[in-house]
Amino acid sequence: MNKAPAIMLYVNDWSRDMEEHPLEIEGAWIRICCKLKWSDTPGEMTKSLIQWSRILHQTEEKTMVILTYLFEEDIATFPLGNPKTNGNTNGKIIIISRRMLRDEKDKKNNRLRQKKHYDKHNNNTEPNGVPNANLTVASSITPSITTTITTTKENKIPSVEGGKKIKKLDDGSYCYTIKKMVKNKEKNTNYYFSKFDAGMAKLLSESIIKNYPNHKKEKDDKLAAWANQCRLLRTDEERPLEEVDIERVLRWSQKSTFWYKNICCMEKFRDKYEELDMKSQEIKSYQQQSNPAAIQEADPNYDADASNPRYNKFS
Repeated sequence: MNKAPAIMLYVNDWSRDMEEHPLEIEGAWIRICCKLKWSDTPGEMTKSLIQWSRILHQTEEKTMVILTYLFEEDIATFPLGNPKTNGNTNGKIIIISRRMLRDEKDKKNNRLRQKKHYDKHNNNTEPNGVPNANLTVASSITPSITTTITTTKENKIPSVEGGKKIKKLDDGSYCYTIKKMVKNKEKNTNYYFSKFDAGMAKLLSESIIKNYPNHKKEKDDKLAAWANQCRLLRTDEERPLEEVDIERVLRWSQKSTFWYKNICCMEKFRDKYEELDMKSQEIKSYQQQSNPAAIQEADPNYDADASNPRYNKFS
């Protein structure tokens, strides 16, 4: 069942625009706006003077006075000009709400943009509808849509191999799609990440299991969500990070006697990254001034190799 039409009421704009006009005009205009929303073309409606008078619950003479006021004060748009002196051949009066038309246009553009994005990442096509031959599916699970499936070993990602549907995009990154029920409707949720991001998600999962042997292995959906969080951390516009720094800090957090108990998901790691980086740098600075034995005494869980990235493990 479709939702009933709703009007976006911009309180500040409404108060500012209507404060100098009579309450009678304000009430008439809100009633007209409600009617315009129900129109087949929301924001625009064509009616005869008699029909407009019925909408406003006024006589035809009073209705004409109100419509003329709306025209002269430029509250509404009348494409045919002053309703008192102009009209089309059928004696109709066209009224337009500029804000409502603009909002409807924005909604239409947003729906179109979302559809293009969905088609590009879920239907193996470019935004213009042309099939994208460079978009491959790196999973052994047959997708629900009709497409060509490529299941080569080198395309699989360690953290999600054998899991849900994965697509390898043109830029070398991956899109992992899961389906969720939202308000009784099935919707797709996409996670985007690189091979490095997936490796970091797997590293965190393995570290947690090592620290907590009874902890269950994370499922593919969660690993993909963690990889997506790692991507967001790595590509933050205000704080872009190098891959080597992310891995160094992540390994250090899982070696720290305090932080390994607190960093149990990638969202937490992303939130606490700056603090973790600062703490790890303090240990590094201490290392330059002391010897490994002193560092080991300061932090029994410190691992000198933790700052040395080993990407081969995730490639």
